[in-house]
Amino acid sequence: MKKKLAISLLALASSGASGATLISEFAPNPAGGDPVTVDFEITGDANSAFDLWVISMDTDFGPGNTVDRATNVTGTFDAAGFANVSVPDFENPSFTVALVDTFTGATGDILDSPDDLTTLGISTVFDAITISDSTADLANSVIGALGTGFDLPYTGDEPGLVFRDGTTGLWRALNEPFGGDVYLEDGTTAPDTAFDSAPTLAGTFGSVNPSYTIPEPSVSFLGAFALLGLLRRRR
Repeated sequence: MKKKLAISLLALASSGASGATLISEFAPNPAGGDPVTVDFEITGDANSAFDLWVISMDTDFGPGNTVDRATNVTGTFDAAGFANVSVPDFENPSFTVALVDTFTGATGDILDSPDDLTTLGISTVFDAITISDSTADLANSVIGALGTGFDLPYTGDEPGLVFRDGTTGLWRALNEPFGGDVYLEDGTTAPDTAFDSAPTLAGTFGSVNPSYTIPEPSVSFLGAFALLGLLRRRR
């Protein structure tokens, strides 16, 4: 029961209609040439208006990370709690991207400590994720300064798409080119066939993201487990 409750709570937290204001899906390094803009999916209260900022900090060069993108995004979440907004293409990883309530700073400003949030006019950091093109760059993450977010383990390349699992809300990543291996939140991989719908670099913007389906124990395994318990009791 406790396990099912935990899974249910995770699912609620990852659902747009739950009211959780989160980053849901975007392309850190889209396939092909660099586009001018990219889709950026967020979640929040169903049918509610939003006025937020998407900012990114370059994490290629260590302490003294600078804000290199800052975009005000407005609109209304749909009936399922999703919204797709358009933001300027991010500099190819490494970077930390954050979804915040307000921003009064400018590109080129420094964000490498919690004190900088006040200086830049940021009151609430709703969500953040660091994407890196090397293990070394993970040390430059701005998550600590933001106070919330996730450092995605290095995937061996620059991800072409990252998204939150449609059930658990945990982060997943697809490298570009995509060979069928989906990176999980702990840096391990699972085949695209292990999801309820196969993830692709095109993403699922505007709808529920794919969910990783952990196989249930087989009947034969459960039977063997029960037999082992019986033998132990007989001893």
